[in-house]
Amino acid sequence: MIAFGFAQTNYFKEGEQYALKGLELNPYDGWSTHALCHITEYKNDYKFGIDFLNKTEHEWNVCFYIAPHNYWHLCLYHIESNQIDAALQIYDEIIFKRYVEESSLLTMVDAASFLFRLKLNGIDKSLLKERWS
Repeated sequence: MIAFGFAQTNYFKEGEQYALKGLELNPYDGWSTHALCHITEYKNDYKFGIDFLNKTEHEWNVCFYIAPHNYWHLCLYHIESNQIDAALQIYDEIIFKRYVEESSLLTMVDAASFLFRLKLNGIDKSLLKERWS
């Protein structure tokens, strides 16, 4: 959790060190993965974020509460990399199908935030209309 605190206070180097140490101690620590997601976003290193989350998905996706949020971060990396189809595929096949109906309020907020970000990016409304319902 200290990794996330460092990330939120702009101590990215320290946050990254603690997140990586957490993953070294426990590769299944979805919270260390989450802290690294934030650091990666703040550093605008979306390629690393996509590669890292795809490479380690087997470990962090078992963390039921934080896994949907980590998938949301993966979607954001794809949006920022202008890979809208990849982001929509993750949203449709993973976030919505696996988590939205059975998960926490955070997951529903993430889903709405994802769709709204696409809207703000000028994505065709017809692609989003059914997803809002």
